[in-house]
Amino acid sequence: MIPTGDNKVTEAMKMGLCWQSKFSWANNKVTLSHNGFSIKLFGRLIPLPLTWLIGHIHAEEEAVSETRFKMFVEINHWLLGKIYEYRGEFEMEPISD
Repeated sequence: MIPTGDNKVTEAMKMGLCWQSKFSWANNKVTLSHNGFSIKLFGRLIPLPLTWLIGHIHAEEEAVSETRFKMFVEINHWLLGKIYEYRGEFEMEPISD
């Protein structure tokens, strides 16, 4: 995750493809709203017009306890509708050296 200012973050994935989102915080929940795609080349983020092809991503993470959180992610395509979704409850474990 790369913070890019003004409540925006960019999540870098394999092959340099990145998902850009705006985040908000309310009621113990972080909501990530789609803000486009980009590619990371030579340390720079270059916008890519891929939303029409890949779809619009929406994600939410909600704190359940100090060590547990719920997560929800979906991808909606303008023509095909919902093409991907996952949700679940996860527990964080301490990282041992």
